[in-house]
Amino acid sequence: MNTDAKIAILGYGIEGKSTEKYLQSHGFVNISILDGKDIFDDLKKYEYIFRTPGISPLHPAFVQAKKDGVVITSHIEYFYKHCPAKIVAVTGTKGKGTTSSLIQKIIEQSDRKCFLGGNIGLPPLNFLDEVTADDIVVLETSSFQSFQLDAAPYVGVALMVTSEHLDYHADIQEYVDAKADLFIGQKSSDHLVYNSDFERTKEIAKKSLAKKYTFSLDDEHEGFLCIDGEKIIKISEICLLGKHNWNNVLAAVHVAHILGVSVADMKQAVSEFSGLPLRLEVVAEKNGILYVNDSFSTTPETTLAALESFAEKDAVVFLGGSDKKSDYSDLVEYIQNHKNVVPFCFGETGKILFSLIGEKAYYHEFLSESFEAAQKINTPGSVCLLSPASASLDQFDNYKVRGEYFTKLCT
Repeated sequence: MNTDAKIAILGYGIEGKSTEKYLQSHGFVNISILDGKDIFDDLKKYEYIFRTPGISPLHPAFVQAKKDGVVITSHIEYFYKHCPAKIVAVTGTKGKGTTSSLIQKIIEQSDRKCFLGGNIGLPPLNFLDEVTADDIVVLETSSFQSFQLDAAPYVGVALMVTSEHLDYHADIQEYVDAKADLFIGQKSSDHLVYNSDFERTKEIAKKSLAKKYTFSLDDEHEGFLCIDGEKIIKISEICLLGKHNWNNVLAAVHVAHILGVSVADMKQAVSEFSGLPLRLEVVAEKNGILYVNDSFSTTPETTLAALESFAEKDAVVFLGGSDKKSDYSDLVEYIQNHKNVVPFCFGETGKILFSLIGEKAYYHEFLSESFEAAQKINTPGSVCLLSPASASLDQFDNYKVRGEYFTKLCT
């Protein structure tokens, strides 16, 4: 790409601004920013278009632009093609941020420089100029970013893949295919670590030519998490709440093993890692009641995992938000069959869940009203859990704002 090439950056969010800054700092002088209602007008006049992840590469305007000879690329694809270091890419419906952050912590424990970016932390072009061949880069990667990506990581990680983002993707198969695009370009000298507990993840793994490593909740033996039968860390030493997080730990230590990190460094890093904010985060304990903020949980599967983490306790759970066309049947069945779980529903999907769950559920329009009502039945020794099983956009700007609001209610 010549510095005088005609370039359009389509979308001017965090990635778009980072792309512009990087290209300008490297002498590119013919950059147009397309942001607003007319962004798809006359795309054929550009040689390269950097697509925002928020717009599908299957958009008719992109399809036509390709026919007109325009190269459609993206922030993350450009990074791949210019990064001198080995890249570890993590994808999945949930667990990406926790696993990516833990991988970074383990690698840094081994006194090796590790950059974290993608869908978490910084846009990777922000730090590309600092990366050397001896470093490791970990990229948390969403389906929006991997969709038709013309690049592949040295080490790929495929976590649990279930139904998600059906407000963006045409159907579940397109979502799965978008995840698989991250690994299709892998070579036999690359590596793929994947969760064999999920059929769709196994389907994705089949599309990679990399050397493959599986992990599963079956990799627990005598109170330890194991790799190939070798005991790596005592489960009692893991700070992360929830059995589902064992899979995130297993994925991270598999990656560390591939990269030559010692077991001692793995143990040290895992035992010190308490997770990310708003992922089963204990935010208060009052009058014997544990208040847990899991606002990041935007799917029924992750809410089910959260409830299973507190299976031995009485639990009030707050459910609801904006609709992503999710299948709630397994979550509803669990709640109906567990007397210790009392659901307080709110918002758009709260109405749906209230109807599906039936007589044991409560419904209020707003989270604050649900929270106030729940305090009347909370008892010492119980858990008060926000794990909404839904996106937040009906009442909040994003899951972080929702989580911060819940924390204020608790404290």
